[in-house]
Amino acid sequence: MGLKKISNRRKGSLSLSINAIVVLILAITMLGLGLGFMKKMFGSTTKQFEDVADGMKEEMIKNLQGSTERVAMNRYDMNIKKGDEKEIYFAIKNDIGTSGAQTQFNIVIACYGSIQPIAIPRDQITFSTLPSKSIDMEEISVMKAVIKASSNSLITTYSCKVAVCDSVAGTPLIDDDSNGNQGDGTVSGCGTSAPYAQKDFFINVKSS
Repeated sequence: MGLKKISNRRKGSLSLSINAIVVLILAITMLGLGLGFMKKMFGSTTKQFEDVADGMKEEMIKNLQGSTERVAMNRYDMNIKKGDEKEIYFAIKNDIGTSGAQTQFNIVIACYGSIQPIAIPRDQITFSTLPSKSIDMEEISVMKAVIKASSNSLITTYSCKVAVCDSVAGTPLIDDDSNGNQGDGTVSGCGTSAPYAQKDFFINVKSS
């Protein structure tokens, strides 16, 4: 009788062990399927974003090719939250120099004014981008800039500008501070020449 009870217990323990292994295998299988689905889903989403970015760049290039403008942006009025970063794209067309030659352009992006007069644009909105770019004659280069709105930036609309100079002429300076006040966005620093190109845009800072 005692041996029979022990045998039943062993059978019960073995049955529980087998069930636990089956459950574990099923869990691992489901996890693998789930990870595969998530990877496929995120991979598809990433490709969609890449396709949108490529389409946007192509549109900017097409717009510049058919116009006398030298600079174009993907957006001229954009929103950003306090403390956040956002990417923007801009394109520069080289229509000076000789065929087959490159021209180096110096680039500056800055905000110089705002609707709220007590805001200090140059401190509250900053940009990170390439300081210069060499572009072949009759070619268009698309570049990225990262906007950073500081956590203490005021909730208002800022006036900003992309300024470009031929590197031989100099590096553009955007007037963002006139006697302690906001600047007027005038571009200097390009020697005796006018800026090669400049383009204004707006950034609307929203609450976090």
